[in-house]
Amino acid sequence: MPQKTKAQLARAMYNCTLDELTRGEKAAVTRAYTAQGSAPIRRTRAVASDVCEVEFGRPGVNGVKKCVVNRGTTIEEAFEQSGLTMNPDKEGFQVKKSTKYSVGQAMSPNDTVNDGDLYLIVPGVDSSR
Repeated sequence: MPQKTKAQLARAMYNCTLDELTRGEKAAVTRAYTAQGSAPIRRTRAVASDVCEVEFGRPGVNGVKKCVVNRGTTIEEAFEQSGLTMNPDKEGFQVKKSTKYSVGQAMSPNDTVNDGDLYLIVPGVDSSR
């Protein structure tokens, strides 16, 4: 079904031209015009794919950064996509939430990420002190 123009809608709704309408009536015509093109929102089911979502954050700093990466991506590669920075000489990754790793486990930047994991950027322990 082809869309009606605003002028056609004004004629159908108020039996007059678009220029003769009040501001409120024009707004109603605009809403009707906009509603013509909107289709009902269809909900889709989640499909298993080769991507996973991981999060990075710092203790004491609000919020986490989510990243969507391919499966098999290393923590270091995923972290680069987060836009956060860290000093690798003083900070490292620790698991806060994971489906594979133990909570609190220190992670190597070369370990692979899993869907839904949350990694904290934490200061490392300096053994010389």
